[in-house]
Formats: sequence, C-alpha cells, structure tokens
Amino acid sequence: MSQWPTYPLDPSDPEPSGLVPGSQEPGGVPRHVEPVPPVPQGVPQGAVPEGTAASTWKEIGEAFGDAVSSFFTASSVPEPTLPVIAAAPGYDPRAPMVYSAGGGTVRVSGEWTVPPYMTVRGGMGSIVLDMQRATVVTDVVCVTVRGGMGSILIVVPDGWAADVSTVGTGLGSRKSTVSQKQLVGYPILLFTGSMSTGSMRIRYPNRWDLWRRKREEQREKRIIERAYR
Repeated sequence: MSQWPTYPLDPSDPEPSGLVPGSQEPGGVPRHVEPVPPVPQGVPQGAVPEGTAASTWKEIGEAFGDAVSSFFTASSVPEPTLPVIAAAPGYDPRAPMVYSAGGGTVRVSGEWTVPPYMTVRGGMGSIVLDMQRATVVTDVVCVTVRGGMGSILIVVPDGWAADVSTVGTGLGSRKSTVSQKQLVGYPILLFTGSMSTGSMRIRYPNRWDLWRRKREEQREKRIIERAYR
C-alpha cells in the first residue's frame, strides 16, 4: 500500500484522506495541512501527483510538469474582450449596404464606392445601380437580392463578371448578359436571394448608358470650372 495519502478529486469533499509524510510537529502533533483545491474541469485524472502540499494548482503545475501548467497557461485563461468598432455599412456581412426602393425609384450612378456586401430590395419600385464609374475595394462583391414585385437593373463596366446562378426566380425573372468568368484584375459580383414576382437584369453599358455617363462627366467638369473661376 502506498505511503502517500489520496486526495479526493470531488469538489464537494475537498478534505484530504491522510497527511503528507513529515507533516507532524515534534511530539506527534499533526500539523495543519491546507487541502488541495478541486481539480479544474479539463485536467485529466491522474495528472496531479498525490500527496502534494502545494496550495494552488499553479504551484502544482510548476512542480510537476506541463500536464497541469499548460492547462492554466492556455485553456483556463480567458481571452481579452476587444471593443466592437462599428464599421461603415457594407463592410461587414452582418451589416450590408442596403438599397431599398419601397414603392419608388432608387438610382445610383456617377463616382461611388461599391462595398463588399450589399442587399438590394426592389419592393414595388425600381432600383438602378450604374457601376460604370464606380470603384470597388475587393475582388468579390456579395449581393443579396430581395426582388419583391419591383425591378432591379445593374450596369457593370466591361471586364467585370457576375454570377446569378443561385438567385431564385419564383414567379419573377432574372437575366444576365455579363460573363461569369472573372478576369485577372477585375471584380466579380456574386448574387444570392430570390426575385419573388419581380425582375432582375445584369448587363454591360449600352449606348444610352454611355451617353448618360458622358453627360454626367461634362456636368461635373462645368461645376468644377465654375468653382475655380
């Protein structure tokens, strides 16, 4: 029979069943021995030697190896909680940039930034996103479509790609004349969602779009010239 006392691993009974050898005062008077703390959850049984008089599990780990010390230096130390910094809409999949027509018309054109995450809701109106002069910040743009009963038109520059294969049509329709193959140096728009009873069209600029773009550029040029007179 081992001369070392057995310490219970049950937290409800923390008192040891014996005394550590040599733990008696002269004259045979037992000396008070601090009970070993309960074994934390996750420390394997038998990883802690019996009969130790260490008062903390940290001391046990330092004395008896990595089996226990690694538990305290890694798994039992909570990670610091970092402050949540609110990002601009469209730069977090949980907070996409939302374009919602409701019962009206929404048109976005000119120089603007296409965020990585967008949600387009047609409602009972219409949405036009003209990306001819837009700037992208990522190679992949995720667009969630909620067509409703409205219409959605997205115009992309030459070289861009779009994939609408996962968009459900329901009683509506979807059409894309844009390549699904992404070219090096150009972004791709990945569409998900459904159209319900609405319609969605993705295409490259036509003559009307090019004329509108030229007119916008000329108007902006005149405004800048007046500002510097």
